[in-house]
Amino acid sequence: MKRIVLLLLTLLVLQVAHCQDPHIYSLITMPVSNDTVSVDEMKEAFFSSLKEINEKSYDGYDLFFLPYSPRLVHYIIPSQDNKSLHKVGKMLLPASRWRWLRHEGKDSLYWAGFQTVPTNIDTVALRNKLRKAYGAYKYDGVKCIIPAKWFSGKIRAFTYPKNYKNMNVSNNIFNIDVTKGMIKSQYSTERTFGSLNEEVSDIMDAVFIHSNSKTEERDSHYELFIFQHDINRLCQKDTTVKDDIPYSFLISVDGNQKAHIHTLLPTTLTPTDSLRIRELTKAVEAQPKGIFGTMWTIDGRVFSGRYLMAVYTRVGWRFKDYRYKDSRPGLFFENWKEPL
Repeated sequence: MKRIVLLLLTLLVLQVAHCQDPHIYSLITMPVSNDTVSVDEMKEAFFSSLKEINEKSYDGYDLFFLPYSPRLVHYIIPSQDNKSLHKVGKMLLPASRWRWLRHEGKDSLYWAGFQTVPTNIDTVALRNKLRKAYGAYKYDGVKCIIPAKWFSGKIRAFTYPKNYKNMNVSNNIFNIDVTKGMIKSQYSTERTFGSLNEEVSDIMDAVFIHSNSKTEERDSHYELFIFQHDINRLCQKDTTVKDDIPYSFLISVDGNQKAHIHTLLPTTLTPTDSLRIRELTKAVEAQPKGIFGTMWTIDGRVFSGRYLMAVYTRVGWRFKDYRYKDSRPGLFFENWKEPL
């Protein structure tokens, strides 16, 4: 089977361009207990996105910068610990920029200024108070960065946030433990890639395909290409179908890592639709555990779903992730529209 998929993938044309920070996954990963977004919440977000896309503003978030990737922005997740990060004696810092720097052989957290210049605070007086209490250093053109010796706790941050049908998600959560401004440990929250992604990686090791497309988008296309190949083996083909029939689905993953499919659109199904989707449901639930990985919401919860565009054709099912709806459409999705 893998040889067949390998052959098909070598013929599949990559459609998008590669861009990913090579450092972000170089950290160790550790499991962290997190809440999970419910299926009902995922459905609600999808239907709200049909009415209006709620673009998230990150203006009020603290920004965090790592030493090996100083231009890559991490957004700090608001939490109880953030309150003590902002509280310096009787002073209360607004949204700020923070840096992890190595100074005099020690890894430390530094306050590097305001996220945006506040209008209701005497910023000069505040900076002078911090400098007087904790000292200051010059770094990379910044006149003074201040060691955050007042802070002990955990910082959790995310990168590359994406609006996914009104769910704001990221692929990775980065964590650092701080004691009196000293960085004691750092790790990336456990990210599960899923067996489909692992199979794509195996194939990529075996075949060199030249591309300057985003790895993430490329892998998503390939994952679903393998997925639909497995699904269509278990579903009967209807060669009488003349026009491609569009659907929207949600794939959810339960606590046992089993995948389930939920029909989002159309909201009213014909008897033929119902029979077709009943067969599809059995095929999805016959898949092995752990085929899809997880993402994270920007409040630190597990997002274990996939919103899929789909068409039923005379040769079977075809799927595409909604995350890449607006990129080059590809075969079967040139004129795809939601079946409202």
